[in-house]
Amino acid sequence: MRFEHVWDPTCGRSAVRKGGLWGYIDTSGRVVIDLRYDWVTFFHRDAAMVCLAGRVLFIDIEGREIPEHTVAERGLRQQPWRGVPRPRPGVSERDYVRISPLSVLRNPRGRKP
Repeated sequence: MRFEHVWDPTCGRSAVRKGGLWGYIDTSGRVVIDLRYDWVTFFHRDAAMVCLAGRVLFIDIEGREIPEHTVAERGLRQQPWRGVPRPRPGVSERDYVRISPLSVLRNPRGRKP
């Protein structure tokens, strides 16, 4: 499968984008978390911050939503996502990928990982 963007892996998962939606692949290139998110971050401490239909939430490396009380207990709101810019109205997805500090692209031309 060809992707528009592939990030370097963290916690065994790489963020990928295809058709404007984000998801994650494992180190073998197999999609392990469906491409359905508006935007995503890298994984840190086996959690990632994602946006689904305008709702910001945290998921684990299997793609399951992390309950809000667990997010607080694990301190996930503190680092490394503190200050992560969110997409703004009028900023295209392409520009957001380019300007985001989380956008360390490994395959900018969409080559297979």
